[in-house]
This record gives sequence, structure tokens and C-alpha cells, in this order.
Amino acid sequence: MESLAARYSRVLEGLEEVTGSAIDVIHVVGGGSRNQLLNQLTANRCRRRVVAGPTETTALGNLLSQVRAAGELRTLSEMREIVRAASELQVFDPRPE
Repeated sequence: MESLAARYSRVLEGLEEVTGSAIDVIHVVGGGSRNQLLNQLTANRCRRRVVAGPTETTALGNLLSQVRAAGELRTLSEMREIVRAASELQVFDPRPE
């Protein structure tokens, strides 16, 4: 777990360097969002807040895409609002080492 969190930190640094933008929050979705230890280690190593969830992103994304295609939703913002309302997110703040 430690080596995976360390790798995330190196990738994060590379992304910030390439884009020239600071990344303040790391979002973890899918099954990996259930791993509390990894999420906390990632927050600690990257010195960033980690927001974990939702876990069933593939199914949720598929469903919302179909609803949008049927004309029930108009914008990506509406889709995101539904995801936020339907999901329990966990927040992991960095802890001092």
C-alpha cells in the first residue's frame, strides 16, 4: 500500500508539472474507493485531501448516459448532481507523519 501511495504521489507531481496547474483534491472512484487504508496513505503521501466514492461508477455512468440520451437530463452538471445526491463519499485529510 505504501508503494502504491508513493507512486500516486509521483504521478500527481508529474501531472502538476505537465499541466502547470495545482491539483488540490484527489478523487478515487470505483472499487478502490473502498480501501480506507490506501485512501489515507494516499492523502498522507500526496499531502492532499482524498474524496473516495462512488464505488459503482461504471453502472451509474452507464445508467445516467442512457437517461440523458432519452432526454430526461440535459447537462453534465445535472448528471453530476444526481451522482452527488445518490452517493456516500468519504473524505480523507492528510495526517502529519
